[in-house]
Amino acid sequence: MSVFLAHPETLTDSTSFAARSSDDADGNRVTVGSARHFDLHSSGGLTKTNATAMDCWLGVITGGGSALNGDRATDLQAQYSGALLEVVAAVRR
Repeated sequence: MSVFLAHPETLTDSTSFAARSSDDADGNRVTVGSARHFDLHSSGGLTKTNATAMDCWLGVITGGGSALNGDRATDLQAQYSGALLEVVAAVRR
């Protein structure tokens, strides 16, 4: 099972996600990830062998190499996995 981009991109593998290492013409970078183990697809995406289901996310690093907090690949991975640095909750008084 695979998910990949229609126009091939070269992505750099990280622990839990992969991202393009340089900005595109618009100053952004593509990023993909999963909460589970994956292999990189040659066209820029994820591949999981012998699978009938796969969790994944596909996103954009807005601002590329100059992305603000919350827009970086590590932030997108944390949002997907639910491991946020900040939590806002209502508390009854």
